[in-house]
Amino acid sequence: HMVQTYNAGTNTMKGYINGAEVASATVIFNSPHDDSNTNHYLLFGASATPTNQGDGTYYNGRMSEIRVYDRALSAADVLDNFNATRSRYLSD
Repeated sequence: HMVQTYNAGTNTMKGYINGAEVASATVIFNSPHDDSNTNHYLLFGASATPTNQGDGTYYNGRMSEIRVYDRALSAADVLDNFNATRSRYLSD
């Protein structure tokens, strides 16, 4: 169970694995909208350019569920989502 959140108000990106925060960084995204670009892409496991994915490769694995929210999830939200679906990811 992996989650990535971004809070545009604080420019903070956080990463979670199995409900626990594992990384945090301050980042500023350059939106295509800022450049009057009319094409907008939302990519999962692929990159728009070779540099976005690091080495230009595609994600090699499975993605069983992808969710997009209209707000940055809190740590409590992430943990609640993980606990609600944990049986899919972990065998206790």
